Amino acid sequence: MRILLIGAGVSSTSLLKHLTELNLDENVLIDLVDSKNHIGRGQAYIEDSDVLRANVPVSEMSLDKDATHYERWLKEQGYVVDRFSSRRQFGEYMEDVLMSIVRANDNIQVIKDKIEHLDYDGQLFHCQIGNKEKCYDIVYLGIGMLEYMDPYELKGMENFIYNPYPIIKELKDVKQNVAIVGTGLSGIDCLRYLLIERNLGKVYMFNRSNELPAVRGTHYDFNFEYFTRDTLLKYVQDEQFTLENVKSLFIKEMRYQEISLELFERKSGDIIKDLQFDVDHPDTVGKLEYFLIEFNKIFTPFLHLLSKAEQKKLFEEYQPYISSNYSPMPREVATHIIEWLQSGRLEMIEDLEEIEKRELFILTADEKQYEMDVVINATGTNMDITSTKEPLVQLLYMKKLIEPHHLGGLKVDSHYHVVSPKYGVIKNFFAFGELTIGMTYLSNAVFDIFDMTREIAIEIKQTANNPAKNKKTD
Repeated sequence: MRILLIGAGVSSTSLLKHLTELNLDENVLIDLVDSKNHIGRGQAYIEDSDVLRANVPVSEMSLDKDATHYERWLKEQGYVVDRFSSRRQFGEYMEDVLMSIVRANDNIQVIKDKIEHLDYDGQLFHCQIGNKEKCYDIVYLGIGMLEYMDPYELKGMENFIYNPYPIIKELKDVKQNVAIVGTGLSGIDCLRYLLIERNLGKVYMFNRSNELPAVRGTHYDFNFEYFTRDTLLKYVQDEQFTLENVKSLFIKEMRYQEISLELFERKSGDIIKDLQFDVDHPDTVGKLEYFLIEFNKIFTPFLHLLSKAEQKKLFEEYQPYISSNYSPMPREVATHIIEWLQSGRLEMIEDLEEIEKRELFILTADEKQYEMDVVINATGTNMDITSTKEPLVQLLYMKKLIEPHHLGGLKVDSHYHVVSPKYGVIKNFFAFGELTIGMTYLSNAVFDIFDMTREIAIEIKQTANNPAKNKKTD
């Protein structure tokens, strides 16, 4: 039996670690395919500037059941261990974990190349990797992020930086009069590099809304009393699993844990004031942030049971409140941003309406126009598989092996089997990660991915042990 893992980032590395720990038969051959720069690192943790910080604490980033695994590795390498590491360091760690697995298992092969073609005949996958053709019994799609959005249609224009990563390469020649479009974590990466490492005098950040992510607070562990898996299962069994009941249970749990609902409304529009509140109240905001992490663990397996209309309502009405508190920035990053705003090195401009390219870029925001030499795109990734330019995803969509999920990404069932418009649920085709947002919801942190891929590994082992029983379902 042959297994193909596409992508060598967090999810594939986690899956491979679980498969080897489950003692998968050594006669099962595994090929791991990714480009040379991404092997063992994925797109998020490639070699880059050390000013780019992970937004999750070191204690929550181990690719091991031992939560201290990453911290011990950092110490062994001679790194000073802070609460947050650089993303480069985590990429180095992940690559070390992956290559240690590969060296210890002769049945695992790393292929540094591109997938040129992939098709399915109802039983086997036929794949062309580089100029070689192979067949596989099981395929795992873990390619991570798709390409960046281009909402102002500027891609290809001179001095427009469509994808800023790796930042040390793409932004090394940027000088003055630069605009960053987007105030999420990618925008903050660009900002820190330009003001810390490049020491630019001033940077402008533009967005449609004048908000930044929350600030990481104190770690809390929770034992939920009301919002539990058993309670949600009871709702499902009684045909009462509705968004309104989920919301009521969520609020009841928040009150039981003595967390104020008003924290969701704490943003005032004054960025310095909002950041300073989070910096000054680490216990208060940390309790909310880690409450949401526990909520996500319990709720995610049930999300797909809501009707499409209720899922849409959740993402449109409630998700912005949750998201703004779910991927918070490190305290050190927030204090720098406050200092830059106060000193004038950073100017944030909201209500961005349009960007035109003339001799310079003309950005129109709040009925004013700003002339910029360089525009950096930090607007996030395009999750619409029908319009993506990612070649492999385009191919799979054209072959009707994948179909779009109404919340973005592609459709999978509750076990992460790919749902195909041509074949139905393909039980030997798995997908996980950012592409499966409709099923994984907010589960994009390293500890989430490591935990959740274990269930996929268990099923792959069962499939490998019983190949005749696990071909496809219509």
